[in-house]
Amino acid sequence: MPAGIIWLLIFTGFFLAFCLITVASSATTALVVVLTIAGITVVVWRREAILLALRTLAAATVDEWQLMRERQRTAAAKKAEQQRERQTAAAAEAKKFSKRRELTHFHTKVVGVTRENDNGSSRQSVIKKCRVGEHLDLLHDRKNRYDKNAIKVCRTNGSQLGFLDSDLAGDIAEETKAGYFFTAYVSSLTGGTIRKPNRGCNILVVRFEESIPADVVTAYAESVLAKNA
Repeated sequence: MPAGIIWLLIFTGFFLAFCLITVASSATTALVVVLTIAGITVVVWRREAILLALRTLAAATVDEWQLMRERQRTAAAKKAEQQRERQTAAAAEAKKFSKRRELTHFHTKVVGVTRENDNGSSRQSVIKKCRVGEHLDLLHDRKNRYDKNAIKVCRTNGSQLGFLDSDLAGDIAEETKAGYFFTAYVSSLTGGTIRKPNRGCNILVVRFEESIPADVVTAYAESVLAKNA
């Protein structure tokens, strides 16, 4: 903008400010008017510099955001690589334990899936939320009136799908006394169709010794499920 126009605007602004001051009912109103006009004058006078500063700030913000995203991607890739390395190592350990029969498995199905739980919840609704490969808990039902060895099959949030077969529960009770531990994973889901509305759940049960790390047990179960997929 030509310098002459800028000075004309400045002069006009101050002239208007002077006029308003003379007629203003209060000093506060006059001060506000003067500051507003001064601000507008500065913006007009230095608009190129202001625009350049804003563009520089925006570019710096974009660069910082891109750098942050790159750091996040790098950290995520590193974490994923470390996870793969741990899984590979755990799978190798699982094979060793499996050969020594310290880590074994078998397949079975959950029974009593059409009944309701003691809290009134539907086991069919619980099974509907399950997914293949999901980790399940096997819990000794010590308050069961019909079977002292009864074992509940539950999701990790405590929702019960049903029970293990009573004969199998008795065998597991004996092996538990011998120092073995058991855990389960969903191997397949059945039903939930028009022709077969009742839902069922088949599970993989893994038997392991206390000394075997949890990630090794998980890797072993994943390898078994992958073979049967």
